Amino acid sequence: MAGNEADISDRLFTPTRVGDLADQLEEAIRKMRNLGIRIPPNCRLALIARVLRDVAPTLRFPESPDKLIEIGHAVRDGQEFVEISWVLPTERLAPTVQEKLQKAVFGVLGQTGTRPYQYQSELWVGAALLRSGASAEVVTDTEGKHPDFVVRRGTALFPVEVKRPQTIGHARNLVSEAARQLGSRQRQYHGGALVVDLTDCLGPDSAIHLDVGPPDLVGIQSEAIKLTSSLHSEVFDGASARIRERRRHMFGVTTFVRATWWDLTDLTQIHPYRFVLPVSYLGRPDERERRSLAQWLAQLIDRGMRETGHQDLGKREVSFG
Repeated sequence: MAGNEADISDRLFTPTRVGDLADQLEEAIRKMRNLGIRIPPNCRLALIARVLRDVAPTLRFPESPDKLIEIGHAVRDGQEFVEISWVLPTERLAPTVQEKLQKAVFGVLGQTGTRPYQYQSELWVGAALLRSGASAEVVTDTEGKHPDFVVRRGTALFPVEVKRPQTIGHARNLVSEAARQLGSRQRQYHGGALVVDLTDCLGPDSAIHLDVGPPDLVGIQSEAIKLTSSLHSEVFDGASARIRERRRHMFGVTTFVRATWWDLTDLTQIHPYRFVLPVSYLGRPDERERRSLAQWLAQLIDRGMRETGHQDLGKREVSFG
């Protein structure tokens, strides 16, 4: 198991900074509308903007637990839509991206086990790939069964599949499903990676945590590593220290979780965290090319997710697909 060092960065938000996030989200919404995305007043994305804007003029967040949970979801989702908007083009969206983004703006705030949230996770991972800094591009494939994204390195193609399971049992099943998708056209691809959003596997009380005292980062880290290790066993046989035969085309699994922490003794701030854990499967020592490509792909995904997830909000322009 490689690359298992935790990276959690404090993204503390005061009501004033929530106002800054609202400004950025409203700019993102204008950009999406200019690209033909329909965002009616009653959709989830419009509600997120209103929740954030209502908080901005205050000095403290409200005391109602239900309201704190709503704000926690709004801050987290608002961040992700802003980060997605950084990589959207200014003129036209690729059809696949247009369809996913249109569906992602709907849904119910906080009901994360739904297709809009699945698309939100996929789009955010795509944005992270584009912000990796590598000479890679994300392309879409509309013929037959295909992965969510394909990263290009020269003439070689590397598929990346994104999953957002609701439970760890569901996550393990999705590893098998993703393995089939990544391996469906092995002649076309050189080996791919799976990115799993494990946020919902934490459970609602852990994903948006209300407690007395500062955030328990050790607990968040431990749970994320525990969840990732369970997926690791679906790909890598620890007893023989080798990749399972049916997973030979999987170069790695990257997992991430989001945990938003409220300290009920200090309602002047909210603590949203993102935890990223990349695992690359290196194979035998004699497989030098495979090991090199596996490390490259894992580092590419990791770098993009860290850079996107922990950078201050601001204007960004990259082309998407």
